[in-house]
Amino acid sequence: MRQKIAFMKSLITLITIIVINLQAFAQQPVFVTTANGDLYSLNLINCSSRLVGSTGHGFADIAFTSNGQLWGIEGGNLFKIDTSDAVSTLIGFTGLQGVSLVSLNDTTLLEEYEKNLYSINIGNASSHLLGSIGYQASGDLTWYDNNIFMTAGSLLIKIVFNTTFTDILSSSPVNKGGVLIPTCEGAVTVSSKNSSNILIGFSGSDVYKICQIDGTSQLLCSGIVPDGIPGGACITLPPQNPQPTTCFAPKTPLLIKVIANPFSSETVIETSQELNNATLKVFNAIGQKVKEMNHLTGQTINLSMTNLASGVYFIQIIEVNQTPLVNKILLLHN
Repeated sequence: MRQKIAFMKSLITLITIIVINLQAFAQQPVFVTTANGDLYSLNLINCSSRLVGSTGHGFADIAFTSNGQLWGIEGGNLFKIDTSDAVSTLIGFTGLQGVSLVSLNDTTLLEEYEKNLYSINIGNASSHLLGSIGYQASGDLTWYDNNIFMTAGSLLIKIVFNTTFTDILSSSPVNKGGVLIPTCEGAVTVSSKNSSNILIGFSGSDVYKICQIDGTSQLLCSGIVPDGIPGGACITLPPQNPQPTTCFAPKTPLLIKVIANPFSSETVIETSQELNNATLKVFNAIGQKVKEMNHLTGQTINLSMTNLASGVYFIQIIEVNQTPLVNKILLLHN
């Protein structure tokens, strides 16, 4: 009997650990629309997408209300979108020709139009002016904690409200030191693996992490859907307490080991950390690129130099975001 009780306790503990681990990697649903009107569901953890279907509309943007309903705006018309099959139902004309949309609550959406912020009633599509923000969206609106962030060309605009979200207190770029964000038409905020929130921007078919503090960015996924992404949406996350004070941890320098150097035709390169879609470039003594290897993963690279003349060469390893991990390591080819 004691053994059975002990087994049950162990089983419960194991199940609890599994649930906690799954929750640590959980992500709220993220949907995007493409330039041709397709609706996709995204998994940003493994950079994959699933086609839901065709909406039949070229939505400028989409937005989730907190009850899980998806909405889209096209040519001033408001649509309700079924996330199971992408079927879209016209609600009405908003009178606004904006390209950015985000929810305020279950009954109200927010849209930027001609440097002003408007509320939209989802019941009848009627719109109401909230106030001026002084910047025009070329992309999207997304909540990060209790503030809205708007992508406007190469700028990330922070919009601050009063405590009841009825009045705009300020709006200004967060970009510092000349830092510019990628031009992102879609934007969402998701929860990361370490439970902190991350602002995501969609530029073409690429996905970027964007820092809400200073506008710095890092490429997260490349080519996640076949076409460009004009709009993105996910459920608004609760505010964080305390709020993050940094966005990106400093990169650990990549160390490499060349197994045979000098070498005659082939050698093995080992790296101190896992590569994820990296590129290796080989340059000759006068700086000309003579070889390139793409989509490298893992910690081992088999480098062949059979078609190159003997001499001095340099290698460089570059991540998918084009940040050099190793800057010109010497190779001797016999």
